[in-house]
Parts: sequence; C-alpha cells; structure tokens
Amino acid sequence: MQKPKYPFKPTATLLFVKLYPMTLDIFIADTDLDGTLVDSEGLCNQAFLDLLPQLHDPLQTLTERYRGQKLSSILIDLENRLGLNLPESFEQCFASVLWNSSRVI
Repeated sequence: MQKPKYPFKPTATLLFVKLYPMTLDIFIADTDLDGTLVDSEGLCNQAFLDLLPQLHDPLQTLTERYRGQKLSSILIDLENRLGLNLPESFEQCFASVLWNSSRVI
C-alpha cells in the first residue's frame, strides 16, 4: 500500500458572510470534510476560561474533557465541578465571547 501523498486530513475552506444594518462581517473557517469546524472546541473552551475565572484547568485538558459533548452537558459538568449555578444569561455571554473571538477584521 502506498503512503498518502499528504499526511494531513483534507480540509475545505468556507466563507461566511453576515449582513447587518450598516455592517458587513465576513468569516473564513477551515473545516474537516465531515462539517466540523477545526479548532472550534479550543475556542469554546477558551471562552469557558475567559468567563469562569474560578476554572483553572489548562485549555488542552478542557478540550480533551469536553470533546464532542453538547453544550448543555458541559454546562452541567462545570456547575457540578465548580459548585455553582451558572446564571441564565451565561449561554448568551458564552455566544458573545465566541462571536467576538472568531471575527475577522
């Protein structure tokens, strides 16, 4: 069997354009070919670190722990681990941090 010419997984680049009154936001994202955004888990876990100062796990540890899980399951685990109840606005804040971290200017 011949070795593959390229040792990495093939990717596709997608361009996302969002139009809002008076603004134009453009996003470029690399995906693996099953539709998953590359590095999206890292961005999500960095957002947890940014929003939860009492969370002291390294980014890599969080990424491994929560890989492939639904947000609702992750939030329940975070609440249990940290012994707190996240406010109802947490998901909106989380989405805002993700939005701002993924913007291309």
